[in-house]
Amino acid sequence: MTDGAGIVELGHVGLFVTDIDAMRSFYEDIMGLTVSDVNPVTGAAFLSSRPEHEHHELVLAPGRDPASGPQLIQQLSWRLDGIASLQRMHQRLLASGAEIVGVVTHGNAIGIYFLDPERNTTEVYVQTGLPVPQPFRETISLEGAPEDILAESERLFVRSVFTAPGPTFPFGTHVAVVEVDTETGKVFFRRIVTVDDAGTVMNPLLAEGQRHGGIAQGAAQAFLEEVVYDEDGNPLTATFADYPFLSATEVPSFELVDMETPTSYNPLGAKGIGEAGSIGATPAVQNAVIDAVSHLGVTHIDMPTSSQRVWRAINAARDSAANGSKEA
Repeated sequence: MTDGAGIVELGHVGLFVTDIDAMRSFYEDIMGLTVSDVNPVTGAAFLSSRPEHEHHELVLAPGRDPASGPQLIQQLSWRLDGIASLQRMHQRLLASGAEIVGVVTHGNAIGIYFLDPERNTTEVYVQTGLPVPQPFRETISLEGAPEDILAESERLFVRSVFTAPGPTFPFGTHVAVVEVDTETGKVFFRRIVTVDDAGTVMNPLLAEGQRHGGIAQGAAQAFLEEVVYDEDGNPLTATFADYPFLSATEVPSFELVDMETPTSYNPLGAKGIGEAGSIGATPAVQNAVIDAVSHLGVTHIDMPTSSQRVWRAINAARDSAANGSKEA
C-alpha cells in the first residue's frame, strides 16, 4: 500500500474454547505467555508473550461447543528468540504430554508443530536467516548444539536443477557355462562370468547386490520362468507352487569383473546398473544351453530351456539326422 495504512504485523488471535481453565493453564504454564487481563464476567483470558509492548496476542474466550466439528483455526505460530529457546520449549512440551506433530525445518525457519489441549495446531519457531523459497519442509532433530542444528538445516536445503544432455549407456558382457544331460534334458548351471560398466560406482556394495539379483533373475528367465495357460485361457502358473524360479542353491558363485568408464553427461560420471544382471544373464545362459547341444544338431530352443524342451530339441535333431542318413 502507498497510503501508509499497510499492515505491520499480526496483532492478536482470539479462540472460542471449551475448557477455559485447561487452555489458559497450557498457554500460561507450558507456552510461557503472561495473562495480562481476565474478563471478570465471562472469564475470557488475554495473554501476551511481551505484555510490556503488546497487551494481548491471544484471547481465550469460553463458548465453543464441543460438538461444533473441526476447528476453524489453521494454526497459531509463535516466534522464539533462538534455537536454544526452541530446544527448551521442545523439552517443556514433551514433559507436558502435548501431542507433537512434527519438528521440521522450512529452510528459513525451524519449528515445532503440536496440538494444544483443544487440538488447535500450534507452532513455535525460530528464523534462520536463510533465503529459502517456499514451500520447503524436512524433518530435523533438535539434539546437539544450536550451531550444529542450524548447519543441519542449511545442509538439508539443497535445491538445484540439472539437465543431462542425453541418456547414459552402461554396457557389459556375460558368459555362462552349463552342462546338459542329453538323456533327460536337464540343464546344470555351472559358471557365469560378468563384466559390467556402470561408470563411477558410488556404493560398490549396493552395485554388487544389484548385479547378483539381476543375474539370478535373468538366468531363471532363461531356465524356468514361463506363464502358461490352458486351452480355455485359464492361467496354470498363478502361484509359486506352479511358477518356478531359481533358489540360491541352484546358482553358482558369480564371478564379477568390474569396469569403470565414467560418463561425461553428469558431474558424478555415474550410469545405471539396476537391470545390468538381468539383461546380460538371460541371453548368456540361453545361448550356453544351445551351444552345449549344438554338436547334436540343435540350433534353437525356445525359452525357457526346461528339461522337457531341451529333451525334445535333442530328440528332434537326432530324428532329423537319422532321416537324413536314410535318404542319403
